[in-house]
Amino acid sequence: MEVFEPNSWDQVSLTDCKLNCIIGVLPAERNNKQLLSFNIDLFLDTRASAESCDLYHSSDYSLVKVIVERLLDEGRFQLLETAAEAIAHILLHETFSCQLGFPKFVRISLRKPEIFDDGTIPQVTIVRQEAQLQVDLDLEQIFKCHDLEVKTDEESGFVVSFS
Repeated sequence: MEVFEPNSWDQVSLTDCKLNCIIGVLPAERNNKQLLSFNIDLFLDTRASAESCDLYHSSDYSLVKVIVERLLDEGRFQLLETAAEAIAHILLHETFSCQLGFPKFVRISLRKPEIFDDGTIPQVTIVRQEAQLQVDLDLEQIFKCHDLEVKTDEESGFVVSFS
């Protein structure tokens, strides 16, 4: 397994993204949306995209943003840790990562900036690589408890649907 060394990889990032969603375990958190902010870092080799000027070889960060926002908005996760793991699994899954330039590692940071009155901000940050994922990753099982459905599409190869 490769060792994660961020300085040895190119990095494509989405920073300071914000949305309101249901996340948390307390009754008020299950019934009311709250502000969640996130950063996504994809670590990969960007030379092919730089040389080809072709989005196919690059990370489609607009797609990353849409998928992550949709997952967080409709996932209704209880824990930041669970949400971060779900995001990492989707971004590193082989049938989806081809649209993201085949990232070797991802770093996911999730924060609840308004949860405490004194300005304290809880944050969870994880770093994952494909080798750390289950070999027979069953995304349907991962998202079953979050009312998410993963389907294989013959044309695009991978679709996440939210019921």
